[in-house]
Amino acid sequence: MITTVLTDLDGTLLENNMDAFVPAYLNLLATHLSEIAPPERIVQELQAGTRAMLENNDPTLTLHNVFAGHFYPNLGHTESELQARLEIFYLDVFPDLRALTRPADGARPLVEKTLAMGLEIVIATSPLFPLTAIEQRLDWAGLSVRDYPFALITSYERIHFSKPKVAYFAEVLGRLGRTPEQAVMIGNDPKADLEPASALGMQVFHIGSPALNGSAGGDLGQALKWLESDPQPQGAPAPQPPEVILARMRAHLAALTELARNLSDAGWRARPGPASWAPVEIICHMRDVEREVNGPLYHALLSESGAFVPAADPDRWAAERGYLGQDGDRALGDFCRARLENVRLLQSTSDTIWNRPALHAIFGPTNLAELVSFAADHDVLHLDQLRRALSNAKN
Repeated sequence: MITTVLTDLDGTLLENNMDAFVPAYLNLLATHLSEIAPPERIVQELQAGTRAMLENNDPTLTLHNVFAGHFYPNLGHTESELQARLEIFYLDVFPDLRALTRPADGARPLVEKTLAMGLEIVIATSPLFPLTAIEQRLDWAGLSVRDYPFALITSYERIHFSKPKVAYFAEVLGRLGRTPEQAVMIGNDPKADLEPASALGMQVFHIGSPALNGSAGGDLGQALKWLESDPQPQGAPAPQPPEVILARMRAHLAALTELARNLSDAGWRARPGPASWAPVEIICHMRDVEREVNGPLYHALLSESGAFVPAADPDRWAAERGYLGQDGDRALGDFCRARLENVRLLQSTSDTIWNRPALHAIFGPTNLAELVSFAADHDVLHLDQLRRALSNAKN
């Protein structure tokens, strides 16, 4: 059942020709910072920082981290030295760009009726902008965050991957604890919006025509009718190729670090119910499964065809190992290291090895690709569990 709607912003909810908007934006910002360096130099460094964000595959770095690591040092300044100037720019100058845009016909009815259907909405826009630049464009679209409870807005402060990477969409779903089958993507750009979302296993709707590979398409009114029809995948999900599985592994790590960001000691140990796990127990479980179940499994299948994979029972470890008393931040760091090690191990593996047969004690005949995909599905279960635990703690 569909629970989550991802929708693009520019060209979808907001009429905005990015071929005109982006150069105007860069020129305004460069002029505003002209006391720091010549405008042409500012534009050059903005573009270099943007390229770095587009190329990032490191799940431990937000896009803001990546941009800041290029832009400010190249201008001979720290971020804090330019922060006040940038805040003034987004407060006083960026709003001038509104003249290049207008609300898209049908945007507000789409959002309002989708929310009325009980679905959550993600503003799945390009995360190369700071949050204020996206929230202002939502205002211009008539969709202020003060009026509409969006589940997530993808900005460079909290997202690690950019469009058109599959990992961007996997990270968004991971943040919400959703599977691809539970989510749809609505957007106007086949390359940036639809193809990667479809590759992940999501249903997609193209704003415009022709539709992508015969998928649904039309205007926002038709997109709403499509949502009301409760679109479902046709047939069993296709096996995911290795590059998609690896994208999910990286993205789920990124999602986990964001969900657990800045948790207090009390927050780490808050159980939503007597029989429920606290965040620290969830992270410790994921850490030990990654280190003691997944890692050895991957090594075994890489070295032997037809390996037997015994069943594990890691759920009992929470009590046996006293997860509730462990350090949450340390456990998260240990999980990150184990996951990155497994990604490095698998990313150089040939397709032949990915398809190498194995025999699992529970699943029966299988292969490496299917088992790693199961591990990614396991991530989602616990990302959802963590999201719920954190939501209960806040309430």
